[in-house]
Amino acid sequence: MNQALFGTDLSFEDIIDSPFAWSQQAIVGTQDIDRFPCQILESKPGGHTSSYASVKTWVDPRRMVPLQIEKYDSAGKVVRRINITRMLLDGGDSLPADLEVSGPRGSVTHITGSSIKRGLNFPETEFTADGLKELKTPTE
Repeated sequence: MNQALFGTDLSFEDIIDSPFAWSQQAIVGTQDIDRFPCQILESKPGGHTSSYASVKTWVDPRRMVPLQIEKYDSAGKVVRRINITRMLLDGGDSLPADLEVSGPRGSVTHITGSSIKRGLNFPETEFTADGLKELKTPTE
């Protein structure tokens, strides 16, 4: 689960797991991210299996979107940081479009979601560990 997804700084676990569904959630502070006031949500896995001991998410409560995510190991060290660098407006909703992912090896991956589409249906099997292993990256 900790393997790099298509050579990026995201892991399979980062795609499949949802810290927002973990049993332990707490607002632990506030901080501005790019001039947007955010609440910091700390998530801990509790009984859930995860390679992360905790995840902090800086959420813009006005737009209800995360602007930054930090994932920590058991020693409290940041293992992965995800910054949202561009938002798209879709009707009245804000959608994260571009990400900057800092990985555990000190590298950075920029992910561009230039053609985001909503309302698409995907089989649940595509979001399992086996399903993600079968995905192919598009050829140019």
